[in-house]
Amino acid sequence: MRIVLSVFLVIFFSSFVHAEHYKGVNYVALDIEEAGEGPSPDLIMAKFGSKASTSMSTELRIGFGVSSDDFDGIDYKINNMCGAYLKVHASEGVDQPYFIVGYTKGKMSATFEDDSLSDSEEDFSFGIGVDFNNGINLEYTSYIDKDDVELTGLAVGFAF
Repeated sequence: MRIVLSVFLVIFFSSFVHAEHYKGVNYVALDIEEAGEGPSPDLIMAKFGSKASTSMSTELRIGFGVSSDDFDGIDYKINNMCGAYLKVHASEGVDQPYFIVGYTKGKMSATFEDDSLSDSEEDFSFGIGVDFNNGINLEYTSYIDKDDVELTGLAVGFAF
């Protein structure tokens, strides 16, 4: 695992030296699932990327919760999420489908009546998406999948 992480970090940071950079914002509709059901809070995620080549780019992302969701009388909210990702584009055409892999760390809170608790998790992440020619993108990502709890999200956003 350390070798994989080391190779990932070398590719990630070397892509920032001589590359085309971009920024963007995504709105992410998250699903927190345990045994097939769960709350769906939302977050806004900023992304800072660098195109290492025509078929590969790297991104740093940071997101903050913008809404919570009540599920079984408990109010769930994603406080923040951040991560580093490698995007591999499948084509160089007008619309570019891609596969994304990386690492995500997130903090969530749950409030019940006057009591609340928070927890942080981190995990390997992966997903698929499409970067459209007009700067808009659509992506589905599995951010965290640990201890029978899965955090996935459908994101729509833009880059400039």
